[in-house]
Amino acid sequence: MNFHFNKEHHIYTLDNTIIPSVTQVLPRIFFNKDPYYMELGSLVHSCIELYNKNDLIEDALDPVLTPYLEAYKSFIKENGKPKGIVDVKTGVPQSAEELQLAGYALLVREGLTADGKKGIERDIIMPFPMHCLYLSEEGKYKLSIDYSKDYRKNREIFLSFLTVFKWRQQHGYTNRTKD
Repeated sequence: MNFHFNKEHHIYTLDNTIIPSVTQVLPRIFFNKDPYYMELGSLVHSCIELYNKNDLIEDALDPVLTPYLEAYKSFIKENGKPKGIVDVKTGVPQSAEELQLAGYALLVREGLTADGKKGIERDIIMPFPMHCLYLSEEGKYKLSIDYSKDYRKNREIFLSFLTVFKWRQQHGYTNRTKD
């Protein structure tokens, strides 16, 4: 199996078949789709990824991103490296984030890794911690509650949205403007 992520266009493929992202599966009303904030979130994610890999050149960082990185550093200093799934956010809490985390957990638990290996054992009853980490432009952070206690319920809701997403694709409703 060949998994690929095209970062520029945010497209996932598995054996050359396009597969939806977790946020594409969920209805768009659940998320802020303002292009500026979507780009900001992507840039902050990239910044943190580079920081975690020790590849970030902080002196070259856009000043807009600096407070988000400082907030992340504060979180790491005070709490250590995150355990489980931690989805970094640059906005305010949204009600569907627990469904988004359930979708990510579903991929980790039952999906395939990029090298084609099976995810972790799906029969594990107690899921790992699942949080959102909100980083602000003021350089502050806030960690959400642990959503793992509702994983099974949220997993079923996410799978229902996935079923509807697949039905929409099969019936030609792939263009989001048809809604």
